[in-house]
Amino acid sequence: MLRGIAVAAVLVTVAAPARAQARADTARYRLDSLQVAVTRAAVHPGRLPVALTRVGRAQIQDARPLLGLDEALAAVPGLVINNRYNPSVGSRIVMRGLGARAAFGVRGLRVLVDGVPLTMPDGQTNLNNLDLGSAGAIHILRGPASALFGNAAGGVIAIETEPAPGPFSAEARFGAGDQDAGSLTQLTRLQLKAGQMVGRAGYIASASHLDAAGFRDHSRTRQSVFNGRFTFDATSATELSLVLNAVDMPVAESPGALPIDSARLRPRMAWPNNARTRSGEAMRQVQAAVRVRHAFTRGSTDLTIYGIRRTLENPLPFGVIDLERSAGGVRALYELPLGAGGAVIAGFDTEAQRDDRLEFANEAGAAVGEARRDQQDRVTNFGPFAQAHVAAGAFGVTAGARYDAVHFETVDRRGVEPDESGSRTLHAPSVMLGVIYATRLGTVFGNIATSFQTPTTTELINAPPAAGQPCCPTGFNRGLEPQRALSTEVGLRNAAPDWQYEVVAYRMRVTDALVPFQVPDAEGREFFRNAGRTRHQGVEISAARELGRGTAVQAAYALTDVRFRDDGDDESTLEGNRVPGIPRHQLYLGGTWSPGPVTFGAELRHAARQFTNDLNTVSSPAHTVLDVRAEAHVDAGYASISPFVIVNNVLDRQYYGSVTVNAAAARFFEPAPGLNLHLGARIRTGAWRR
Repeated sequence: MLRGIAVAAVLVTVAAPARAQARADTARYRLDSLQVAVTRAAVHPGRLPVALTRVGRAQIQDARPLLGLDEALAAVPGLVINNRYNPSVGSRIVMRGLGARAAFGVRGLRVLVDGVPLTMPDGQTNLNNLDLGSAGAIHILRGPASALFGNAAGGVIAIETEPAPGPFSAEARFGAGDQDAGSLTQLTRLQLKAGQMVGRAGYIASASHLDAAGFRDHSRTRQSVFNGRFTFDATSATELSLVLNAVDMPVAESPGALPIDSARLRPRMAWPNNARTRSGEAMRQVQAAVRVRHAFTRGSTDLTIYGIRRTLENPLPFGVIDLERSAGGVRALYELPLGAGGAVIAGFDTEAQRDDRLEFANEAGAAVGEARRDQQDRVTNFGPFAQAHVAAGAFGVTAGARYDAVHFETVDRRGVEPDESGSRTLHAPSVMLGVIYATRLGTVFGNIATSFQTPTTTELINAPPAAGQPCCPTGFNRGLEPQRALSTEVGLRNAAPDWQYEVVAYRMRVTDALVPFQVPDAEGREFFRNAGRTRHQGVEISAARELGRGTAVQAAYALTDVRFRDDGDDESTLEGNRVPGIPRHQLYLGGTWSPGPVTFGAELRHAARQFTNDLNTVSSPAHTVLDVRAEAHVDAGYASISPFVIVNNVLDRQYYGSVTVNAAAARFFEPAPGLNLHLGARIRTGAWRR
């Protein structure tokens, strides 16, 4: 039945009037036109000795559900985005094996929107407030970037809101999907967006609302997001930007991971204890920032001040967490251009975070009894940095350094013994040195860099119980150390107008790797330890080709081999085992075709099996998923109408979107939906009409 609906929807789309104009969704981009946000300097990206990927507006927005980063970034080699289909914990993002430890949110990477960090001072990132419907570009720096961004910079994802259009422009977008349940009312998403330039001022504002029943039982989501950016050219040399982002997510249920027998036989089911305790979250967050950029006769300055306020009610199987968070910071940079396209930059980042945390027993989703945890967690960070880009003919050299001091403090406010207060200050220098050489075949580049990741507040406050002691909580974990990495990388890239490719090989040595685990008496609670050493090595290949007449193809492949070299545990022998949660091979093939009135697209993704535990005794099997889509463009007076249809998992494969690493009771698996359909349309006026 569902396949018949999908075919009919495609035929309706193809039957759009012949006067419709094709809108090709291609992978094409020109590196020489970019100002790369992830490098913090206005240096020609082709002159930078790092692995960079840019995803443009069409790839993000055209014929997409706009539900998560996995839609837009599937073609980025070395980047794994596991969709848990669990709105309470979000997607798991892994770059070159870093970030695999995340039980919720994102670890090990820096994520920014319009230059404002979504990553907190302690290194954790929540993506609930992303608005992909107003994103104009996403820049990805693959590999260590702590020399510029400090803590948790195993890689960087920088999202930029699309620029304000000239004349008043507006867009209304509606989408509905069945989420493998046979009814298009399972998911609805509405978005309204407007933008305009008025003299020297410009704005873009976007509001969206999502209501989804969820693919699995106990996985409902209701979420509203606002994203706005206002710019004003105060003078010919000074630009002022105001950014406001707000999210209200009153419902985000968590179905939990499943053991293999349940995942195979009943992939829609929620884990009974998650449903019984009504696990999930209700969250609100407001983020605001002011950015001032000023150009001098020689050089320029860039100053950003931002603040975040977040409230969270989080029922979990082991308890109910009530959290209030305030955070903010200042980012300042001075850039001095040099001859031949070089530059010197220097600046600092300072950040602060305060969490007021309560934890209660959970009775059917309600907090009961006295607070068994009542504490305030504080994090402050200060990191000065400097970097120089020097060019001489075909050669270029980049060198940078940064020093970070991250202070953690927990104040136990219960007034009882044992007092679970504690504090630590973690220091780390980070350096980077890279070279490039331009040849007729492309640009050869290489670099050596260091990076570090501190434990987050939620990792430091969960010290595992001592042998024979009851669980939990057990206070501040004074034995957990930062994870540090040394990386080397070489690559070759080319960026011709209709043909781009990049080949990169890297090797990374990680010491004191942060590894998650669970204990049987604390279902749903994550603990962490330091492994002695892990080795990351791999190859990343990507290519894109424009074939003309609206046809383009794109391919990407990544070999990611991550293994324990010293497991850091005298009682186990994991040396040589693969670090869990990381597929060794990934392949992406995609293409678009515009025969006239309609643009068709297809994407095939393959991921090799991945182990789910340190012992490598259980694995999530390999899977191959094929998605297809079509979008038409129909002119209608002062507006244009673009209906679209998306058929995900066309082959109806059963697979697991993500795994929970080292889960207790072998509850490793998080199922993904089978064949599912998404229909939608957008109506655009003004500059967005074209």
